[in-house]
Amino acid sequence: MSHLSAGGLAATPAWDYEGDQLNAFCGFAIGTAGDVDKDGYGDLFVSAENYSNGQSSEGIVWVFYGSADGLPDTPDWTGEGNQVNGSFGHSASTAGDVNGDGYADLVVSALNYLNSSGNRGRIYVYYGSSGGLGNTPWVEESPDTDFIEFGYAVAGAGDVNGDGYADILVGTPRYTGDLGGEGIVYLYAGSEAGPAGTPGWSAEGNETNSLWGKKVATAGDVNGDGYADILVGAPEYDGDFLEEGRAALYLGRATMPDYAPAWMVEGGQTEAHYGASVSTAGDVNGDGLSDIIIGAPEYSNGEEEEGQAFVYHGVSDPPQLTCGVFMDTNQAYAGSGLVCSSAGDVNGDGYDDVLIGVGAYDSGQTDEGVIFVYLGTFQGLATSPTWYAQSNQEQAYLGSAVAGAGDVNGDGLADVLAGAPWYDDDYANEGAAFVWYGAECGARADVCF
Repeated sequence: MSHLSAGGLAATPAWDYEGDQLNAFCGFAIGTAGDVDKDGYGDLFVSAENYSNGQSSEGIVWVFYGSADGLPDTPDWTGEGNQVNGSFGHSASTAGDVNGDGYADLVVSALNYLNSSGNRGRIYVYYGSSGGLGNTPWVEESPDTDFIEFGYAVAGAGDVNGDGYADILVGTPRYTGDLGGEGIVYLYAGSEAGPAGTPGWSAEGNETNSLWGKKVATAGDVNGDGYADILVGAPEYDGDFLEEGRAALYLGRATMPDYAPAWMVEGGQTEAHYGASVSTAGDVNGDGLSDIIIGAPEYSNGEEEEGQAFVYHGVSDPPQLTCGVFMDTNQAYAGSGLVCSSAGDVNGDGYDDVLIGVGAYDSGQTDEGVIFVYLGTFQGLATSPTWYAQSNQEQAYLGSAVAGAGDVNGDGLADVLAGAPWYDDDYANEGAAFVWYGAECGARADVCF
């Protein structure tokens, strides 16, 4: 695995985990689980949605607990779908602390879950405790009809209504309300008893086949009012351009967000698919306000469909959000911006950093994939990456999933996580996940850039 060793990350992966099964697609969904056992170390999850263990392609999620020694070689917790072709682990996320007990919780979707009426989809919330994640989840199935992809995307929303409990977002991009396939996003409010049994808020796409809610994420608090805000992506939205895509920001408040977004941006280019990735960027310029990142993987800017990711800085008046920097690969059809995430502060300089995954990137091997880290500064993100890693394996698609891992080894620096779902080792397409530890860049800030 080749790399550029600079910018506050170790040169080689400190940890990896493989699917150990033909076509398992380990690393399909990855991320921090938060601190599920409250021991002071970040924990992380890795899914393999095609994994078979009793039922064919039921899907599986592994959770690894951090420690002073880093991550273990074998998972500390395992959840399975227990249904043929259920796609358990298609999407997963830290849920935050939805029941207010001081432990982080985990939300997982089983996209193709079948009940007696048909393909409803299902989400599960597993509660943290002093012993780690429990095995008896809160469960919710689609509140509407079949085959609408309930749970295609799930995310912790943060505390949107300021009641002290974290809330959960569920994207359902094939929902049909007044318009076919317009999509809908549901928000389930946290409480002492866990998530509410019915959505406390929802927003529809209002355009046929826009795939509204294909991506959902917390935005953090972009306007500094103390409420977490919500991001929604609709990459197939048609505005002035066919499938230009759209992303929207909804502001949190005590009575739940307005049903109209406070801020919306479109791709401005045919088939840009803007909003295919949406994420908080953390606070990349240190002004105390959360920033956001939006991906448009088929955006053309010098190279055909090279893709771009756009970072917007938080402000007290969100409709005035402005783009601070954009990032592309200068390689045709690479698809930059399909996957974007906050990395946390990997180099300990006080500014949050950003991860971009480009699974179809070529550099010696076709579609080997690459991940880039862009460092935050007092001016915003650096305009070029200071660190990258490649898989050096044809069609491994490293960077198909990227995420901040939290601080899994307790050294005070954020670590980063990347998935390569088509990685081959003992088995074809078994997939793998990799972690790189953060590292200080030195006393002089200029060595970081």
